[in-house]
Amino acid sequence: MRVYVFLGPSLPVQQARRYLDATYLPPVQQGDVLRLLAERPDVIGIVDGYFDTVPSVWHKEILVALSSGVHVFGAASMGALRAAELHRYGMVGVGEVFEWYRSGRLEDDDEVAIAHEPAEAGFRQASVAMVDVRDACRAAVAAGVISAALAERVTAIAKQLYYADRTYPRILAIARRAGDDAALDGLERFLAAYGPPLKQRDAVALLERIAAFVADRPAPLRVPYRVEQTVFLDSLQQEIEQAHATRLEAQAVDPDQALRIGETLPVVRKKVLLRLLARHEAARLGLEITPDELQERADRFRAEYGLLTAEDTARWLVAEGLTVDVFTALMRDFCLVERLEQLYERQIDQGVADQIRVSTARTLSAAGAP
Repeated sequence: MRVYVFLGPSLPVQQARRYLDATYLPPVQQGDVLRLLAERPDVIGIVDGYFDTVPSVWHKEILVALSSGVHVFGAASMGALRAAELHRYGMVGVGEVFEWYRSGRLEDDDEVAIAHEPAEAGFRQASVAMVDVRDACRAAVAAGVISAALAERVTAIAKQLYYADRTYPRILAIARRAGDDAALDGLERFLAAYGPPLKQRDAVALLERIAAFVADRPAPLRVPYRVEQTVFLDSLQQEIEQAHATRLEAQAVDPDQALRIGETLPVVRKKVLLRLLARHEAARLGLEITPDELQERADRFRAEYGLLTAEDTARWLVAEGLTVDVFTALMRDFCLVERLEQLYERQIDQGVADQIRVSTARTLSAAGAP
């Protein structure tokens, strides 16, 4: 079966492979689950995910996966959050962190958030998760190392810290300001020896759960609902499809090849940027392109480039390795650019003179400025 797991700082991939043979991907972010559907996964596991520097994985894309027959499991970190929110729709939550969120004991996203280094450094953690602090203090109380009252004070201190600043040395340093040095010394020694942390244990539990699940060769998931195709979902899907097409084009194009159309590659890239910005602005404004507008723009394109018949267009698409879907997406982008050009015509006209003036710098330089 095709099994994919989004994993980062919660558990090293080398260790994860001991529990589950799967394709391991970096922490999930918005659009990743939708992109993965092109690989036709049977099972998706979500452990870690981004949430601060980039948009986090969207609930609706997980619902799309579930409604497509994919079994989706979550635990430990972002996976536990999303599973707690979507378990009633078929996502399977695993582990204690999931149960804490599902029961309402925890609500804040920062409970599982940590700072960490990039993939090249193995996602090495630079802070400690709040759920791991809670778990370690609970274990210290059970072991008789600290009192319940001190555990409560330590967790309260940790909770007040920004997630990226939440480290055991900093937590303990603040706690020592109120005394209890002997007990805190004991806690420090306990923390140095305690492990593995809760998030790691939950990540392992997820992998073991998936391994047992796929061993039975389960049928595709069936859910009693259909996901509505909203404008936002449609926009995200089109963005993913266009980005994929653009990546394929970029892999096949070098600067010399771009010259065959009379433009340099940097100019072509700026045109792509214009289309991307037009798409985002149109989504923000709620602009829609009608089928008639799309057809009219495609007809103008074919007339402009001498593609006078359907056969001419089909031969050109095949020769360039373009699909009808990609061509249609491009025509839609062209429509959006033209619509926005009309909408912002006055501002564009006001900026033309300055654009011309700044463009003369190259001419002046060539002539030799005094």
